[in-house]
Amino acid sequence: MIDVLARAVREGGRVAREMFLRNEGLEAILDRGVDVTRRADLAVQEAVLEVLRSELPSASVLTEESGWVRWGSGGPVVVVDPLDGSGNYVLGIPHFAVMAAAGGPGSVEVGDMTHAAVYLPMLDLLFAADPARGVEVNGSRWRRVGREDVVFVELGRSFTLEAVDAPRRLGYKVRSSGCAGCSILAVALGRAVGFIDVRGRLGPWDVAAPLVFGRSNPSFSYWLAGGALGERGRVKIIAGLDGFVERVRQLIPL
Repeated sequence: MIDVLARAVREGGRVAREMFLRNEGLEAILDRGVDVTRRADLAVQEAVLEVLRSELPSASVLTEESGWVRWGSGGPVVVVDPLDGSGNYVLGIPHFAVMAAAGGPGSVEVGDMTHAAVYLPMLDLLFAADPARGVEVNGSRWRRVGREDVVFVELGRSFTLEAVDAPRRLGYKVRSSGCAGCSILAVALGRAVGFIDVRGRLGPWDVAAPLVFGRSNPSFSYWLAGGALGERGRVKIIAGLDGFVERVRQLIPL
């Protein structure tokens, strides 16, 4: 399963990189208020789906842009975010990712996912998480390195000042990367201390893949509200290392 996900996100990333370098795909196709679908999103999504269709005889795929896409009977449940960090893409900032996570037939929650692949096309970095092989980066075993006292807080519309101030009060540096999945991945891999987004604007596709990586890190934990897999699903999340979640929840009204 992990090799299929890896091929899918790599192919999606190839399309994203080529379009980004040509400054293409910026036009909005659909504006749903919370999310804007652009031509680049759809192009990358179709590239990912094409690989999944060719490799999996049956599957139920939850995509950010098109909702549920199904073929065959049964098969794994796959959650796809074709372009996490699309705001960065539009702004010309080369920091975005193609993400996919998979669980067994009948999976209904984000926490049911068991395999994940996250590809950063502008860096050519492929992160893969598999129950048997653990965490790999570009095919090599991930080796944990130093941790920075950084907490990522997603901003945009409707963020609360408490969410920004809580990590500051705890003595951490506060950052916003514009790519929620990338930020959660950094925490799950032990590179940063925490991640906060309590706006209720993220979807299950934003968190499904990076949370799988946290299973390989005993220091990682998360609080999640709204983790059901669905087209209209929205989540709130606090993730972190070594008791970070509990300390932050005392400072933020939820």
